[in-house]
Amino acid sequence: MAHIGVFPQQIEGRWFVRGVLEGGPADRAGLLVGDELISVEKEPYSPIHSFLGTAGQTLTMKIRRRPELVLAIDLQPVRESLYGAMQRAIKKSIRIMDDGHLQFAYLHGWTLLGDREEYRELAKLQPFVDGLVLDYRDGFGGHPSGPLAFLLGRKDPWGKRLRPTWVKPVVILTADGTRSAKEIVVHAVQKADRAVLIGEPTPGDVTSIGAVRQVGSDGLLMLPGQVLELEGHSTKPDILMPRNIRYAAGADPQLKVALAVLVDLLRSAEKEDVVQPNSR
Repeated sequence: MAHIGVFPQQIEGRWFVRGVLEGGPADRAGLLVGDELISVEKEPYSPIHSFLGTAGQTLTMKIRRRPELVLAIDLQPVRESLYGAMQRAIKKSIRIMDDGHLQFAYLHGWTLLGDREEYRELAKLQPFVDGLVLDYRDGFGGHPSGPLAFLLGRKDPWGKRLRPTWVKPVVILTADGTRSAKEIVVHAVQKADRAVLIGEPTPGDVTSIGAVRQVGSDGLLMLPGQVLELEGHSTKPDILMPRNIRYAAGADPQLKVALAVLVDLLRSAEKEDVVQPNSR
């Protein structure tokens, strides 16, 4: 199915960009989170119908970046699996962010499927950074074992957790797009006091998907598979921060707060290191 690499969200009858897959057609064309998607080739925007049979073609999309600013951009949809697009985006998302004094690794975990190469790449960065931001706000689930081992450690044959791969401070961004296996991960790390969760509550949609079928020309039907214990139970973030994407023009206040929280965590740890020896 042809797509442009965006996660759209309908708000009050209008479509907005909720997420942009790194390296995809929308990213290359300059679409930003918060852009309103108005039309494609002068026809009203539709997440699926607008791009049927258009792979490789240059299309003109009209967007509204701010209430008073309408832009026309050209892009070329691609025909590929969303899984493949997300795997590429995950690897492209890995970067180091600098607040002027400290450095933090960042990963946009669109899905927990795949070979988990992204967590091995993060492990390589650990000696050079002070903390980690995991962005689990959008995308799909997968399997939780990789990130759980990365953050909490693998279990030995007796069920005891071994030393985790990542030992530095962690902040995880959550939203109603934090579903399925991602909910299992954020619930477990919060319970273990291993990371600070920032954003919106998860939806409690943990049931696995048994099958996905296309319905007509403009819809998908997802069929439930295994029902898991967390189904229907939302995980609340430690710092509740609603996400208003409309006309955000790519601004990300939640990410800014995540970096500030990491700085505070590191400063608190430094104070404890100074105080403890003198208290003995």
